[in-house]
This record gives sequence, structure tokens and C-alpha cells, in this order.
Amino acid sequence: MLLCLGARLSSRLRNPSAASRIYPLMRISPLLTLLLTSSLLAAVSNIGGTWVLNPKRSRFADGMHPGNVTLTIQHSDPKLKYDGTTDNPEEGQYRDFHFDGAIDGKEYVVRDADGDHRMTLKRVNDRVIESDTKTAAGEIKSRITISHDGNTLERRMSWRGNDGKTRSWVEIYEKKK
Repeated sequence: MLLCLGARLSSRLRNPSAASRIYPLMRISPLLTLLLTSSLLAAVSNIGGTWVLNPKRSRFADGMHPGNVTLTIQHSDPKLKYDGTTDNPEEGQYRDFHFDGAIDGKEYVVRDADGDHRMTLKRVNDRVIESDTKTAAGEIKSRITISHDGNTLERRMSWRGNDGKTRSWVEIYEKKK
């Protein structure tokens, strides 16, 4: 079969009008293949490590401040596992939360003091992940972006409660060295 295809191509290349159409494609094809392959194989940013909330760089909604937040993330794309703690001494509040799932658009469980919640994570590009979390009280949508140098994690969040109320905020985390 390859000989047959080779013979057809060979006969077309001898035809000047066919050759004028095929040669430019043959020159462009390796370049397009290289560009597509390199963009598809772009390294996904690893968000693994220990992250600490920087409240001075973060922007919170009215009357909302989570206190001290530490995240410990294990990331081997698409698998993602994290454990976190929120410590707010002013309110006497200490909370743990846990997630073990993947960045694949499927629903997984997040466990915290309020119970189990459902979350999906989808990759937007090599540095951005979007999440959708459903709780008994409403829904949280977030967009997580890791900086080019891998030392800052930005989480833009929006909340829509079952009562229709909304709020938005931005959390900035810095990687602990």
C-alpha cells in the first residue's frame, strides 16, 4: 500500500501543476506540526508545596477575613490532593479542610467542618485551573492562577448563596520555602 501511495505522489510531483500545490504544503507542514506539538506539550505548572495566605495582598468581601490559612498541596497532574487549615484567633475559629481528586472536570468531595461539598476542577491552560464547588448554602466558583515563577498562587472567587446574595474576593498565597 505504501508503494502505491508513493507512486501516486511521485506521479503527481512530476505534474507541474500538482507539484506547485503540494510543495508549499510540504514545506509548511513540518512547521505547523512543530508549533502544534510544542503548544500541546507545554509543561503544566506544578502547584505542589506549602502555601500561606498573604492577607495584605488579598482583597476580601465586606466583613469577611479568613485569618491565617495554610495549604499543603500534592500535585501530579491531573491528580491533586490538598489539606488546609484556617485559623482565625479573633473569632476563636480553627478549621481543617481536605480534598483528594483530580483536575479532570469530574466531581469530587471536599471535606471540612461544615460537611462534605462537591467540587469539579478543570484546566484552562498550563497555569490556570477553574473550580466549581457546591455546598448546602450555595455555590463557589474560582479561578486559580499560578505565577510564571511558581511562587504565587492567586485564587479569584465568587460566591452565590441560596438566598441570591453574592460576594467576590481574591486570595493571594505565597509558596513557603
